[in-house]
Order: sequence, then structure tokens, then C-alpha cells
Amino acid sequence: MTTDTVTETTTPSAESVESAYTDEKRIYEIGYHLIPSLDENARGDAVDALRKAVEDHGGLILNETYPELIDLAYEMTHAMLGKRYRYTTAYFGWMFCEMDPAKLAEVEAFLKAHDSILRSIVVVTDRAHALASTSYSFKKEGSMMLHTEDEEESEESEGESEQTTEEQGEISEEEVDKAIGELIGDEEEKEAK
Repeated sequence: MTTDTVTETTTPSAESVESAYTDEKRIYEIGYHLIPSLDENARGDAVDALRKAVEDHGGLILNETYPELIDLAYEMTHAMLGKRYRYTTAYFGWMFCEMDPAKLAEVEAFLKAHDSILRSIVVVTDRAHALASTSYSFKKEGSMMLHTEDEEESEESEGESEQTTEEQGEISEEEVDKAIGELIGDEEEKEAK
């Protein structure tokens, strides 16, 4: 006679995760630059090490983005293995986590000691910001813009309207002249009044 054993695995609900983290915990955003010479595997290892450092100190990762290569606004230097290196690009990534403020110093020490991390910053934020779907865009050289899903949808609809205008075809020179004439005529009439 055989007995089958059934093991049930459950995932904690959002409410139970919330109750496990008391008011003593705070929400932090950790932004970091990784050195640009890292290959895909090394970048993954660096991100995994940072995640482990947060989790090992009681942190809960709420949201994150994988590092992507960007141009830096200015040259940065980084000492590694007794030598100074200069960088004008870096892999930028970030994560939001919830953790006890008393444990934050240990995570910050990890950020400073890790050879692959060129620079980092940790700021206090709020849960709503941490859980909002955000992405960073580097469309303008040397600047960084934060986008939410609503802004991205708006940009997509603007792109669709531009595409529709282009699909309408070319406008003849006569039509352009006529449109300009109507605009100038309207302006001249307003000035005359």
C-alpha cells in the first residue's frame, strides 16, 4: 500500500507581507552606477549581490530596474585593485526596498565596498512612489527624466498622431502658401481692429 504525500505551497498575501513589516521600517530608493566594463554575467552578479545584501539585512525589495548603459554627465573616477580608473559611461540601476533604518548602514557599507559599484545614493521615499510603475529615459544627452505609465501612454498617442500626419502624404506648395496667407490675413485683420 503506497501513500501519496501532497505538499501545499502558498504564497503570502499582500496583507500578510504588510503586517510583517511594521511602522519601524522605512521605504528607501537605492540608485547605483556599475562600472561599464562589466559583461552581462558580471552585471547580473553585482545586482544579485546587492539584492542579497538588502535581503540579508531584513529588507524587502518592492520594485527595481535592471542596470542600463548611460552616458554620465561628468567623468567619474573609481579606485579598484590599487589603480584609479576614469569613466564617462556607467550602468544605471535602482531598486526600492523596505527595511529597518538601523540596518541601512550595513547596506550602505556594502555599496561603498563593492568593486563593481562606481557610485550609489540611498534616499528615503514613500510606498506609493516605490510601487508606481516607473522607468527612466535617457532621451536627452546628459539628462535623466522619470516617467510613469500615464506619461508613457501619452507619449505613445502623440507618436501615433505624428505618424498619422506623415501618412496623409505631402502637401503641395500651393496649399502651404494658401494656409500661410490665411494665417497672415487673420493676423492682419486682428491688427487692423
